[in-house]
Amino acid sequence: MSTPPIVPHREWEAAREALLVKEKELTRARDGERIFRTYFINNRGDEAMGSTWSYLDLTALGRQEEWEDSPEGSPQTPPYQWWHLHDEYEKAAT
Repeated sequence: MSTPPIVPHREWEAAREALLVKEKELTRARDGERIFRTYFINNRGDEAMGSTWSYLDLTALGRQEEWEDSPEGSPQTPPYQWWHLHDEYEKAAT
């Protein structure tokens, strides 16, 4: 198995910037001219581990975090009200 090359930071940053251009092209080709910045991360990579977040990030309403600026007229529910820990399901049902 081959590993990616080790490169200087400037070279890595230039490659990242080039990839970002391609990502933006894909995004525009996908949600149209309207792009919603619903959520972003910097210097973290754990978001890919949870596919729920990936799907929510693609929607116009995003994750509906309290700090998000949702479009006017869109529903704004308390974040994660649907999320219960496994030992809280009995309490939620009563």
